[in-house]
Amino acid sequence: VLKNNTISHIHQGYFGIDAFFFNDQGIEKLQPCVELNLRQNMGIVTIQIAKQIHRKASGMFSIELCKQENSLEMIAQLKEQHPVELLDGRLLKGFVLLTPANRHSMVFAYLLLT
Repeated sequence: VLKNNTISHIHQGYFGIDAFFFNDQGIEKLQPCVELNLRQNMGIVTIQIAKQIHRKASGMFSIELCKQENSLEMIAQLKEQHPVELLDGRLLKGFVLLTPANRHSMVFAYLLLT
């Protein structure tokens, strides 16, 4: 289908296929194709991020929702409290913002390596 579609002539890069597992009357099943995306899926994003993190590092990935607070103030505070440290050119410790943020942002993704 894709060979006959014009998208194959104008898109270069990742092609993500979303799927999911579900339980159907006690039987685990796989829905292999929910949607197709012209972007990296979370598995590819995770692999790319992991390449930047030192093997001795530990921490968490989080998506923050700021309903009451100013996200830029929260981000500035996290950067100050958790400065980035590198080891062998890779992330070892610190706060790393993974998404753009501005004064209107309510949601942002980040790594906090400890």
